Amino acid sequence: MRIDRAPQYAKNERQRLLADWLGQGLGIDDIARRFRLRYGVGALTAYRWANDLTQLEVANAYSERFLGSDERLFPQRISEFEKWPREQGNREPPLSVLERLAALYHTTIDRLVGAVLATKELGGHAVRPSAELTTQTPNAAAAAVPQLPPQLPGWSAYGRWQRLGDDLLDGLALGESTLPAGAGKVERLELVTAIHRELYHGSSPSELIGAVRGHLSAVILALRNTERPGLRCRLASIAAETAGHVAWLCHELNDDGSAARYYTISAMAIRQADNPGLDAYVQGFKSQVWRRRGEFEQARVFAEDASRRAVRSGSATLRSWLWALRGEALADLGDGTGCIAALKQAEAAIGRARPEEDPPWMDAFDPGRFAAVAGSCYRKLGQVEAAEELLRLAMTQLDPSGVRRRGTVMLELALVQVDKGDLERACRLAGEALQVLSGIGSLAGIHQVVQFRSLVDSRGGTPALDDLDEQFAALL
Repeated sequence: MRIDRAPQYAKNERQRLLADWLGQGLGIDDIARRFRLRYGVGALTAYRWANDLTQLEVANAYSERFLGSDERLFPQRISEFEKWPREQGNREPPLSVLERLAALYHTTIDRLVGAVLATKELGGHAVRPSAELTTQTPNAAAAAVPQLPPQLPGWSAYGRWQRLGDDLLDGLALGESTLPAGAGKVERLELVTAIHRELYHGSSPSELIGAVRGHLSAVILALRNTERPGLRCRLASIAAETAGHVAWLCHELNDDGSAARYYTISAMAIRQADNPGLDAYVQGFKSQVWRRRGEFEQARVFAEDASRRAVRSGSATLRSWLWALRGEALADLGDGTGCIAALKQAEAAIGRARPEEDPPWMDAFDPGRFAAVAGSCYRKLGQVEAAEELLRLAMTQLDPSGVRRRGTVMLELALVQVDKGDLERACRLAGEALQVLSGIGSLAGIHQVVQFRSLVDSRGGTPALDDLDEQFAALL
């Protein structure tokens, strides 16, 4: 039984619009935005229409893809999610459900949540556009979406999503007294961003995150109070990069809830930046976060989406890195053919790379880093000897300042030794990795060593495991 009983002529009209917009080359996010503006519906409804799905079809696809054989999501629940928060008594969708709906709707969680927030007024009603909005160009329509209010009420079920960063919003509340940014101020903010970029390689996440958060607040204050288009684009790019930086630091501190929140802020800023290369770069980091969480299919989606964005607007270095990320995600999914093809694309792009042409935010991706990624991929595909050779090559080629990467490669080498059956040597390498990763305060890296320890224990253990446990005890 269909739950959404829209008149047939209304459905036909939406399908006609959808066909027209697809013919114009618009993506899912732009189409969903147009549906929101034209009909005044919520974001979840707009994204469903953009995929030409009924509530019953969504419920069936969700149940088949994400639930066990004895579980089912019913269309009525989809209807309740779509009506929230505009109607009383309907269900607030958990973040885990939104993550899965984002995958079904061929978008990303930050874009879906950003769309929900952008159409949610303080009174809980969808934005009703004026008639002229329906005839605007995509860029004009996007600009017409109201800016988020400084104090946005949180979603009670989301915990860390309750506010988009207390420090950020506290700063936004002072926006009325902030002077517009001139070119000199924007240059200084860009300089601070560059300093934070460099400090990352020699700082722990915990000692750097406060400064980067404060910088983000200052940038957004300047963005709110500056009207010159050229300066706004530069400020929006700074905000997008800095929010992405905070998100990655949160991830390294094992706080993926906050990371998701700041990635949402980054996505909001990138809409004003007109910087698709930077957008692809941030998407690449999100792919890594999802991959480390074990969400390999979503990591692949992020990496492939980022690669498409970088085809025309990214440097060869960026394209190489994104192809490598695609290879990692495909290796995790067991797609050996796809993985090797992606790695070949990455290697070819490295050969065309000109570091002097890379934008300032692009971190170096060179043959050493490629060897590290390729080695990890080959290990996951069961080609242990090739993996070990590549990982040892990476250790000789990585920049000595890249401490985090060296720790990660050591841990990969440890996993290779597990696959070879040399648990003693594996534990010694893991101990070296733990020393490096704990030294730079990477809680996410330490967690990976904990997972390694459980893997060795499941293989029967070894006396060297006691030494690793002593390192953990000393660390604690």
